[in-house]
Amino acid sequence: MPAVSIIVPTYNRRETILRSLESIRAQTFEDWELLVVDDGSSDGTADLIAGFDPRLRVIQQTNQGITGARNTGLRESKGEFLAFLDSDDEFMPYHLELLVGYLTAHPDRAFVSSEFWEYFGADRTDKHYRIELRGWYPALARRLGSAGLDRPDGEIDDYLRIYREREPIGAWGKAIIEEAGHLDARLYRGEIFRHWRWGYLMAMQTTVLTRAAFERVGLFDTRYVNVSDHGFIALLCKHFEASFLSLPTAIKHEFAPDGRIPSEDHLATGKNRLTAAREMLRWYEELHLADAPGDPELRAIHDHRVFWLARLLTDSGHADEARALLRGRPRSTPTTWEARVLSACLDFAPGNAWPTRMARASEIAVRIARSVARRMQLTCLAFLDLAFLEDLLLLNG
Repeated sequence: MPAVSIIVPTYNRRETILRSLESIRAQTFEDWELLVVDDGSSDGTADLIAGFDPRLRVIQQTNQGITGARNTGLRESKGEFLAFLDSDDEFMPYHLELLVGYLTAHPDRAFVSSEFWEYFGADRTDKHYRIELRGWYPALARRLGSAGLDRPDGEIDDYLRIYREREPIGAWGKAIIEEAGHLDARLYRGEIFRHWRWGYLMAMQTTVLTRAAFERVGLFDTRYVNVSDHGFIALLCKHFEASFLSLPTAIKHEFAPDGRIPSEDHLATGKNRLTAAREMLRWYEELHLADAPGDPELRAIHDHRVFWLARLLTDSGHADEARALLRGRPRSTPTTWEARVLSACLDFAPGNAWPTRMARASEIAVRIARSVARRMQLTCLAFLDLAFLEDLLLLNG
């Protein structure tokens, strides 16, 4: 029996899947089985990867979406530990050795996760979940009047916004992080389920769990087509204390190896972004709001999510659905003034086309206003301190 079952769902990813599989074969931990669930591909994916590695098993099925494909892989898996990788992403070579090493050294732990870095090409790499906890989520919390993501007094470590404790990487992983060049990596632990109200805090491709944890949480929820992973990991955090390592063990790629956009969109972008946004709102309502519908913070976050979905709907030419979504909602909710502009566009413009044009025009106006305000601010600063102005210009490009 293999120690780890790696589940890779795929659908028409011929141009990216070999990169993913090569990253699995390059793992420094070798006791694994690889289950590639070909979810009805029509581009010859199964033929391309046939015979890739003796530990590989290709399971072909009619198209059921990524949720159904992951569940098929789980049903067929035999390993003590479970890992996942999407067929357009890749593992760092030490991914399994480090995470399985932690779970082996801590048999009381149900799962462990880590950072992933999202590569957009050129010079842009987003480091998740540093950017979420440094900027995105705390900024939203402040905007909504919440102190729920404030750091402890005297702390500058953003991960301590959600985790209870931080400690050095132990003997189970010290040599690995040194070899990988991530000497500043730390282990974080804590009960973090309530913080999932702000959004994703872990990713599927950087999470390894025990079979016992899977049996507690169950299969991915098939009511969710694109973001079933959000609820799956959130429920892991609800049932078990979370363990997290502050270094990347996987890379999410936005492009194929030849630099082109993959033929199939990513699960939360392109043609799939509306489905993903609708499902994220449903997850929020089921996981958080349903248990405390009168909680002011939960209500404020919910209203923000509703306005965000309405904005996406309007931008995509679905203004009628956006109107229905916002109908009867209070306008006093703390949120961005852009959302208030959107509400006005929907109230006073008929049909689907005009609100879309007006919303786009308002976004352009907002960007121009911010640019003008920034330039005016810099001009004022110039009178006070020219050297400080030069530093600002350098920092802001």
